Amino acid sequence: MDAHKKLDTTPTEQPSIKRRDVLLGVSGAALAGLVASPALAAHHEQAEHVHDATPKHRTLVLVAQACVGIGAMCLKHCLNLFATGDTSLSACAARIQEMNAVSEALGVLAAADSAQLKAFVPVCIAVHDACEAECRKHTHHPLCIETAEACAAVTAECKKVLA
Repeated sequence: MDAHKKLDTTPTEQPSIKRRDVLLGVSGAALAGLVASPALAAHHEQAEHVHDATPKHRTLVLVAQACVGIGAMCLKHCLNLFATGDTSLSACAARIQEMNAVSEALGVLAAADSAQLKAFVPVCIAVHDACEAECRKHTHHPLCIETAEACAAVTAECKKVLA
């Protein structure tokens, strides 16, 4: 076949879908849903399940996630300063990087009510305390203050897990 040969673009007869067929199909699906609905509702009422509206470690999950968010913004602030040649926050950036990793894992373990949570919490406290202490050295940076306070909140919630 010649590569430059034009393709035949004349319309060929295609089977058409009639409006009536579409409506019948949709109506049939809706009818099937109505028929199945009472059976599904009865099964749902009989099924034994628990609706846990308040997870056990909800606050810990939320403060850990908040710490990751503020930590990410603080780390970006550090990187912006590094770009200008200011490395005064290099220790802070290192602590934030550790804290973000630990906070992410903490949030996942707390949300899952992991059996390993209590074993992990002392590491979290140590990492968050170190990050908080480093951030408190830089009170002239608002993000450092916010990160320190976020770390303190995580530490407080972690201590509740150990209590």
